[in-house]
Amino acid sequence: MNAPEIDLGEQLTDFKEATKEIDTSLRGHRISSNSFIRTIHNSFTRRMDHLNADLCLRNDFDDANSNAKKKNSSRKFPARGSGRKRPAYEYGYHFIAYVFSNGYVWELDGLRTNPYKLGPSDEKDWTAVARPQIEARMLQYEGSQLSFNLLAVCRSTLPHLSQTITIMLAAIRLIQTRMKGDTVFNDIVCADEQLLDVHNQTQLAEFHIHLSEVESAEVPMELKSALSRLHWPVEEAYEMYQRFRAKLKAAMDEFRFELMFTEEDERRVRGRKRDYGGALHCWVKKLAEKGVLADIIRMSS
Repeated sequence: MNAPEIDLGEQLTDFKEATKEIDTSLRGHRISSNSFIRTIHNSFTRRMDHLNADLCLRNDFDDANSNAKKKNSSRKFPARGSGRKRPAYEYGYHFIAYVFSNGYVWELDGLRTNPYKLGPSDEKDWTAVARPQIEARMLQYEGSQLSFNLLAVCRSTLPHLSQTITIMLAAIRLIQTRMKGDTVFNDIVCADEQLLDVHNQTQLAEFHIHLSEVESAEVPMELKSALSRLHWPVEEAYEMYQRFRAKLKAAMDEFRFELMFTEEDERRVRGRKRDYGGALHCWVKKLAEKGVLADIIRMSS
């Protein structure tokens, strides 16, 4: 929501436009009541997670009611010094986000009413402003043995790598076309292993590339300058060919690694969503019907 260059899609764009003029509390309510956001959010959780969240809310509600009753039954004016001072601000176990927007670094904390402006910065080095705040928060709770997770929301590298592969393929293709009539160059190139057949759409599809993208790709300026010369030495052409080829291989390897990592993440998410609560409930119910649970309770007491 704070990155204008990102395509949010129809659903989130409509939500952003509909809530940009309302205050933070109402916007939070709209987030929780938005069926699209709630469905996507809950798709990463198990039924047991929902039940635990409901139980926590119920316990908080019961505690609030209990405290309210005690307060009403107590004296209206307590004795001096009898009350305990509550801390001015308590941090819960939740997410706190640090973002760069409109020339400033902001802290987004759900326990605060509004975003907190940390200070001015430029987009390239804005984490230098956020870093001391994060370190101070971790040091503040160092003695309480709290654990911290630091996560970064960033773009997928796959589109960038796919574009790099496309440009390198286009460059190599142009070099081969220009040096097609040079026997020495072709003999040297033929000795190299074939990385990727540009005309094989099946192989290109592995890297999310279409042949038309390779044909229309903007090649590096240094290659354009070399191609504009009437005479291009074989040594220079082969040196540039090898440089582009090395970049192509590196981008292909990194693309495959990132794709494997992404698929592994998706597999973990699918595995985490498996819910065995129903089977466990049925099993415990059968044990209760057979009187096994009663026997266990008697033995433990």
